[in-house]
Amino acid sequence: MITGENAEMAPLYPDRRNGEDPGGTSPTSAVNRIALSRAVTFSGGNAAFIALLFILFRETDSASVVALGALASFAVPALASPVAGWLGDRFDRRRVMVASEILGAVCFLLSAAVTSSPAELLILRMLASLAGAPLMSSTAGALPGVVRSGDALPAANAKLTAAGIAGGLVGPLLAAGLIAVSGPGSVFLFNAVTFLISAALLISIHADFGPNRGDSENPGLSDLGVGFRYLGRHRLLRPVTLACAIVFIGVGLPAPAEVALSADFRAGATGYAALTCAFASGGIAGALLAGRGLLLLSIKPISMLIAASTALTIGFILVGLAPVFMVVLAGMAVAGAADGVWTVAHENLVQRITPDEIRSRVFAAGEAVYYGGISVGIIGASGSIAVLGAAGTFRIGALASMLALAVLVATAAALARTYPKAAPRGRRGAVPPPPPASTAAFLPAGVGESLSPTADQRTG
Repeated sequence: MITGENAEMAPLYPDRRNGEDPGGTSPTSAVNRIALSRAVTFSGGNAAFIALLFILFRETDSASVVALGALASFAVPALASPVAGWLGDRFDRRRVMVASEILGAVCFLLSAAVTSSPAELLILRMLASLAGAPLMSSTAGALPGVVRSGDALPAANAKLTAAGIAGGLVGPLLAAGLIAVSGPGSVFLFNAVTFLISAALLISIHADFGPNRGDSENPGLSDLGVGFRYLGRHRLLRPVTLACAIVFIGVGLPAPAEVALSADFRAGATGYAALTCAFASGGIAGALLAGRGLLLLSIKPISMLIAASTALTIGFILVGLAPVFMVVLAGMAVAGAADGVWTVAHENLVQRITPDEIRSRVFAAGEAVYYGGISVGIIGASGSIAVLGAAGTFRIGALASMLALAVLVATAAALARTYPKAAPRGRRGAVPPPPPASTAAFLPAGVGESLSPTADQRTG
């Protein structure tokens, strides 16, 4: 079992995994169905999130209870990530994804029947978060095997990211309409239906979703922490994950400040909706740009992460210093584009340098970092808004992005110093051989790094 440093890079999309034929759905059709599944799921999920917070505030008039609802949506998946990733590496990933959607649908069907009980809603929200925890890591782990082409992988990641953002944008609009017409319970019913539609789309795909492992390589419960150990010991993923945590603390901080910022500019609910749309539209454009850039422009993923951190800093500075609301919208669009670029570049990087047999656990560990960073940012937002105001909170978000940028630049510089470009052969000895093309293609320009982690980590 690969858990670290001396583990060699596994094939991105093995010809035959577990002795089975990959299946009959074309890669393009499979990716399109997964993207549609994600858009449908995210539209229902975000609608249900809005409905949950609406009910909790209506029934309790307590901001603390509303915060518990938000934490049930973010903190629970982070805590469940070790088991969530283990499921994706232990079982067929499509079956895990389908089971996740069906169990989530059951939770929201039950939620529709208890809309007057905040305690029961919170319990069902936590159960739904547990059910949904394996979905994203299993999808990310399975995608290379479904696509079966390194050249097509960036575009596939971009399509899934854009679909998720689009679905997430539609969700709150649907929630507002359904709550106004038929009450919040109908939103939970709608979400349950979207989960079942998503499950049906996934079932219709006949492709290679299974993790690549031999008969003796089924991960046991003792392997739950493999993803965290791999991220912590990998010479490239360790600093990238640190930067990721910092970035999403910075993203979480300004999120609650958006409403206050709209009020500061006297833009009201319409302004807040415009902020959300600007960020989402920028995210879709950024994701598609990243998918094309990684392939057509041969830009290295870590270089794109550096560019994304720079753009996020610029976007938050524009918002934090904006004299008029139009500049705020421009800054949110830039920040959204940066978020889209970051997501695609990061997923592509992890997929390419993580062995398939532990890929879901590595992605689940990364999700824990993401949810943890967002949660820390949201928790700190109330104090920041009280002391610095809404605009000042965005400036703090920009500082966090600058810190992440410094981590990434230092990482790229350190790798370049350690693995400089090969010089012409001279009398002092032979030049070390270059890394494999599949590895070198995903490093910063001029860096000939072997992408295996740094300490003795092969066990079993």
